[in-house]
Amino acid sequence: MYIIRQRLALTLILGASVYLPISTGLAQESSWIRGTPMPTPRFYASASVVDGIIYVFGGAASISGPVLPTVEAYDPATDQWATRTEMPTARSHLTTIVFEGNVYTFGGTSGPPRWSALDVVEIYDPSTDTWTMSTPMPTARLEADAVVLDRRVFVLGGLNSQWAAQTAVEVYDLLEDSWSNAPEMLTPRGALSAITVGNQIFTFGGIPAVGERALPVVEVFDAVAGEWSQRTPMPTGRSHTSANVIDDAVFVIGGTPSVPDVSLTTVEVYHPTTDRWESRSGIPEGRQCHTTSVVGNRIFVIGGTAEEPSWPGLGSVFFLDLVRLVPTPFLRERYNTYEAPGCQ
Repeated sequence: MYIIRQRLALTLILGASVYLPISTGLAQESSWIRGTPMPTPRFYASASVVDGIIYVFGGAASISGPVLPTVEAYDPATDQWATRTEMPTARSHLTTIVFEGNVYTFGGTSGPPRWSALDVVEIYDPSTDTWTMSTPMPTARLEADAVVLDRRVFVLGGLNSQWAAQTAVEVYDLLEDSWSNAPEMLTPRGALSAITVGNQIFTFGGIPAVGERALPVVEVFDAVAGEWSQRTPMPTGRSHTSANVIDDAVFVIGGTPSVPDVSLTTVEVYHPTTDRWESRSGIPEGRQCHTTSVVGNRIFVIGGTAEEPSWPGLGSVFFLDLVRLVPTPFLRERYNTYEAPGCQ
């Protein structure tokens, strides 16, 4: 039986709190692999997965535009792209979720010269390659993020048309096609990332305002209690990153320490059950304003931007294979040790 052992290193932080910089090893990595580039290079797009196909919506060709209505679909099984029907509203800085096989697209901006926030909600049906309109958001926003929880979409934070960071959390009822408010985030942020684990929503990083340093903040909303709380901050403060859950761990990939600034290769993994962080192998090239999607045990990084001064959109695709490891509870509690299945 093959055992992967790792030591706990305890570091005492101010007061009585303890930070545990460990490597929990819930997944074993292979190398990053390049895929076929996206036909339309872009950044500030959004991506969602339906039936194993990654759909990439909108985005911008560069910092000066144009903003795009483009929809392209990537099949990881064949490493091929296909063009789909364009969005009715061209936009970048939008966010998307999937519910019952349809992709819901929220907000964004129509681009230069004003870069005004949008309240638009449009629904894409991949089975028919068609679009329908839905009830707009109460608050026009760009650079928000959205998650689905119990047939409701939570749209979190973002920037308004004056590019001021928001704490607002608005909830869209997918069955009633109606909006309501939820308790606001503790920290106003745009360009944040959000995921769900059970009945909780975790939010990572973001910017308090354009031109300011990105935040390392991690806040969690308990949908049952209706309350926000703070968790251990990210080791690297950043915005315009991405977060995905795989194997009960949250992979936070790329981003930037401020706007405008360098694009990061940083990959850090958060474990919600233990409130601990670990570092992983970085992506091959620095990225911000990219999309990431999970299909099976693979994480796909698509598009984004990397360099000044024009900040061109990119079409690159690379992915990481993850081999699932099964935690052994007794050994995890005692020694932070994991057992790899199938190894004798």
